[in-house]
Amino acid sequence: MCFITIIYKFLLVLIFVVDTWPVFQSPMKVTSYFPFSYQWPVVMGQHVVIMTIVCTYQLVPCTKGCSEEIRRGSLERHLTETCPKRIVNCEYCKRKGAHKLIRSKNHLDECPDLPITCGECNQAMPRHLHNETCPKAMISCVGCNIVLKREDLEKHNEESMKEHLDIAMKKIDALQHSHKVFMLPDYTKKKEEGEDWCSPHFYTSPGGYKMLLRVRPNGDGSCKGTHVSCFIYLKAGVYDDRLEWPFQGEVTIELLNQLEDKNHWEDTLLFDESTDVDCKQRDSTDGWGKPNFISLSALEYDATKNFQYLKDDSLYFRVNVKATSIRQSQFKPWLVTSVDI
Repeated sequence: MCFITIIYKFLLVLIFVVDTWPVFQSPMKVTSYFPFSYQWPVVMGQHVVIMTIVCTYQLVPCTKGCSEEIRRGSLERHLTETCPKRIVNCEYCKRKGAHKLIRSKNHLDECPDLPITCGECNQAMPRHLHNETCPKAMISCVGCNIVLKREDLEKHNEESMKEHLDIAMKKIDALQHSHKVFMLPDYTKKKEEGEDWCSPHFYTSPGGYKMLLRVRPNGDGSCKGTHVSCFIYLKAGVYDDRLEWPFQGEVTIELLNQLEDKNHWEDTLLFDESTDVDCKQRDSTDGWGKPNFISLSALEYDATKNFQYLKDDSLYFRVNVKATSIRQSQFKPWLVTSVDI
């Protein structure tokens, strides 16, 4: 009997078994009897059986994507012990991440709990504790931003007390004084059409009063057609309930020289007892200002004094505010939001 005949009879018997035994109604996986690795479909009657043979020596790619190929039987050990992308915890700070990252120089150079020995004071302790206490560490002075050793800070503070106080006073003064610069575009069109221009809203200081500048390019009232008129309006602000009303202070409006930083035109508005009460209240519909702020003829270029307020059909205004009605006891800087910037 030839080999082909034997194979043919074997397949007939196998087809009969598959058609009659329930165990063969689903795919069959064989892993214990063959030392090689293949996968192929075998047609048996009305069924297709996928026979999978697994070899433990077959090279397979790492399932974590480290680009290595490992024998199938060693894959689990690779994933838990040697794969550079396996997840581990830093033994010092307990941060979780890929082994390659956690054991890298970048992480160890920044790990806050890594024990280090200071080259300056020779003390050994976790990095974050040492950075906060090392007497040789270079730090910035809060009062003046000078950089010095921590051990010298106390002496520096004692010797520079007056300087620190002066700097603090200037910062407090800056909170009370605020200046904003605004550009009025298309001056000619607004002047000819009698159109008003309003600046964006601004705050007098962090946590202060909210205002806007209104400009009438062709003048207001009796000054119409001869002057530029400027007015300040108080608007409803975030901190109105904490502020004193009516508003009191000084508002200086400057029309800036566009040729050099001098010869600016300015006028100061006083908000005091003589000011109309309606102009000093929150969200006022009445403005306080100067109808005759500057004559139209003064806007043009003056060669003798080298100033030009109207240039490229635009005017630039700067508004400086000193609010005297804000009580410092009411000012809470930690509650100031970005709307005040």
